[in-house]
Amino acid sequence: MFIGPARTARSVRAIAVFAFGGIVAFAALFGAFPPLAAAAPAGTAGAMADGPSGAPAAPTAPSAGTAASSVPAAPSAGAATPSAAAAAPAAVPLRFVLAEKAQAYLGVPYRFGATYDRDGSGAFDCSAFVERAYADVGIDIPRTTAKQAAFGRPVAKSQLLIGDLVFFTTRKDRKMNHVGLYLGRGRFIHASPAGGRGVQISSLTSGYWKDAFLYARRIDAVFRAQAQR
Repeated sequence: MFIGPARTARSVRAIAVFAFGGIVAFAALFGAFPPLAAAAPAGTAGAMADGPSGAPAAPTAPSAGTAASSVPAAPSAGAATPSAAAAAPAAVPLRFVLAEKAQAYLGVPYRFGATYDRDGSGAFDCSAFVERAYADVGIDIPRTTAKQAAFGRPVAKSQLLIGDLVFFTTRKDRKMNHVGLYLGRGRFIHASPAGGRGVQISSLTSGYWKDAFLYARRIDAVFRAQAQR
């Protein structure tokens, strides 16, 4: 059978198309051609993580634990602010204020019978000094040593507290004739001619005044009261 030139050309084209299609299918099956979407060039992975058009991605919200740790805790409802605490006056036992005020007279001269500013002498005797120290905190006690000893209640030497009255003798017959104000830690303050120092602090646990000590008295009014500072 005779095959014309036109028919031969069509057959060749058909065979060529079929062969090319087979080659493409074979290549796709075994990965000979690269995928249609190209991988990002090296070094751009970070940029690709940004938002659209290269805009930085929105920051992620901190975790609950991180947020809590970064915010200062609010003070509790009952906690006082530093300014409020500083402004509030502190209440202290009045006897501590008594001891403090008594020491303001250190060095004032001693003179028997003197009452400081009442007589204009600028000096004290022992009982006038104690009377004045108590008056400075608003408590009136008698003027003389004998009446002061009767005014307070007895307290043992081992039980002395700041503000107690301590009584002594400087006489051979051991009759009481001197008084001072206990400051704590075995010390007392008194107006005395000893050493020419006038109002001074002495030891109750050693030396002359240890042997001269007779007894002590407590003025309850100063122990029941508080003072504001």
